[in-house]
Order: sequence, then C-alpha cells, then structure tokens
Amino acid sequence: MTDTEALLRVLAAHLHGRPSRIPVTEGLLKDADRHEVEAIVYWQTRARELEKAFFYDIAADRKRRRLDREIRETLKEAGIPCFSVKGLFVADYYPMPALRTMGDIDYVTTDRPAVQAALEKKGYVFPKTNGVTDWHFSKSGIEFELHSRLIYDVRFGSKTQVRYINDCWRHYEDGAINVNFHFVYMVMHLRKHLLEGVGFRQFYDFAVLIKNAGDIFDWEWIRGELKKISLLSFAEVCFGLCQKWFKVPPPFEIPALPYGFSREAAEEIGRNGVFGTDRKDLRINPNKHMNRSAKYGYLAAQGARFLQRVFPSYEEMTLYPQYGFLDGRRYLLPVAWICRFFMDFFRIDKWKKLEAETQVSRNEFEKRNLSLRKWGL
Repeated sequence: MTDTEALLRVLAAHLHGRPSRIPVTEGLLKDADRHEVEAIVYWQTRARELEKAFFYDIAADRKRRRLDREIRETLKEAGIPCFSVKGLFVADYYPMPALRTMGDIDYVTTDRPAVQAALEKKGYVFPKTNGVTDWHFSKSGIEFELHSRLIYDVRFGSKTQVRYINDCWRHYEDGAINVNFHFVYMVMHLRKHLLEGVGFRQFYDFAVLIKNAGDIFDWEWIRGELKKISLLSFAEVCFGLCQKWFKVPPPFEIPALPYGFSREAAEEIGRNGVFGTDRKDLRINPNKHMNRSAKYGYLAAQGARFLQRVFPSYEEMTLYPQYGFLDGRRYLLPVAWICRFFMDFFRIDKWKKLEAETQVSRNEFEKRNLSLRKWGL
C-alpha cells in the first residue's frame, strides 16, 4: 500500500466513523502535512508527531468562528451585503468541524471600501495598498480575504461559466447564497484549482457534503445547472473519484470512470499538495481556446493562447486600476491594449513571462489535452 492510498483510507475511515488501522509511516505524515489534513490523521491514528497541529487547528477554529460572527454582525448592522464561501460552510458538515483546516475565510461583497471602513473600526487590519483581486485583512492572527466577485481570471472558464458564477447575487438572501448555487460554484472552483494543481482536501469536501448534507441539496437542479454551463461531465468524474477514494456514492447516476483513472488521478493529486504545484503542463488552460484546440490541434492552441495573453479580455483588463477608464466603456478596450503595450515594452521580465506562459511543447500539450479529456473537460 502506497502512502497516498494510506492517506485516502484514513480520510475515508474518518468520514464513515470507523477506526483506522493504518501503520503511521513517515510518508503518511508528510502527505498529511502537504494536504493539510494533519488534524484528521492525528484523530484517526494518534500519531504524536501531529499532536501539535491538531490542537492548533482546534484553537484556530474557535477563534475563526468567533471573528466570523463578528464580521457578519458588523456588516449586517451597517447594511452591507456580504457572504462567505467554502470553508466554514463545508466545515459544519465534517464529522468534527474543527478539523477542516483553512488558510483564510473568503467573503464576497458589492462594496469593498465600505466593508473595510466598517471592519477597521472593529480592529481588523487592512494593508495600506489593496491587491487587484483579493483584499487581505486580519485580526488576532486569523486571515481573511475580501472579493468583489467569485471569479476574476476569465482564463479558467468560458464566458458563459464566468458570467453565470459571477451573477451570484441573484442567489443571495439574508447574508448567504443559496446552498445549491454554492455547490455549483464549488465545482467551478475545483475546476480552476485542477488547472493549477489540486489536492485531496477539495475532493474530500465534496464527499463530506454528499454524505452528510445530501438532504439540503436539490440534486436535480444542481445537475441541470452543471449541464447548462458544461460542467456536468467534470462533476461526474469528481463524484466518481469520491466514490472510489472515500466510499461515498454519487448523488445521481454517473458514467463509470475510465479503467485505472482513479489510481492515476490519485498519484497525480498526491504529488500536488493541497494547492498544487507550478508545473509547465498547466500553462495551457481548457478555456474556449483549449476546446477549439481539440479540433484544430497544437498550433491553434499556441496561437490562441498567445493572442489571449497579448490582448486580454475586457473582464481581465478591468481588474487593474491603471485601466480604470475602461469601466463601463468596453469600446475603449483597444486603447487599453495600446497603453499596456507601451507600459510593458521595456519590461524584460514581462516578455519572459509571456514566453513562458505561451511556449509549451507539443508533447506537453498533447499529454495535458489527453488528461483533461479524462477529467471531462
């Protein structure tokens, strides 16, 4: 039994409330750390090497939940619409919620400056300069991120998918988004991380929700929405892996996985760690240009990828404050491209980055394309 197989067995045992009779090896401990599931592995094995991580996670969870309540109450009193995604929502359905680790809590709002002003009065610390996409803030050692939309990088999905997910406010009510839409968003989010490299914890989240929270979801609605935005095949593969790895039946009927794919996927994801690794074979993403490449091949993908990076979309360009004049003025996009060209013309690092992002060997491309088809993308 490999270390990866041992880790998956420990996680499955925890989800089903069974003891783990797995020898604690150095490899298992390393994998638990890389996938940020040390607390679960400690609970199942009582490995002394993980005891410190276990009690740290317990303490962090208490502090995180207290601050989350404070944030929600503060923003509700101020009349600022805001909701959180993933982390705490999923954690509530874990066998032991405190054992679902998270680096931060993600919030989405329509008015980030107003949120910052309200929370700074409560002692939350924001940096002097906010990022283009994520606004980071903290209090008492707990990290948070503030977003104005759910998806920024349009390269990680088709226009239809990005617009669908970012139209999240029609699913918002009383400080939260609808649980069914939340699940669809999590599938899209997993797809994004798959392109960058993804770990077992994200799949475990789905297994937890399907097993322990299945009754709160409208699976027919979810299935229909996933099909509408071309994510159903990918979701079916993910559910199939949850069944293989964590012994959780899918919420609806799905096709069988390709022979040997669950082992192949486990080996790749096992190498990634919780947020994946920076690999060259992830440079070409399966967006509309990648889909076109399946018909027209390697050169079409190379050309599409180059044009995409040289002439970014309106949605991508409006993320950057130096192109603020674009907001609401899509017709000025060519002007923004010209400005960008002259701003970066003498930046050697920018040209090297462009080359690195677009120059992918035919072998890497074909290997990645085959892998993505297996994933239903």
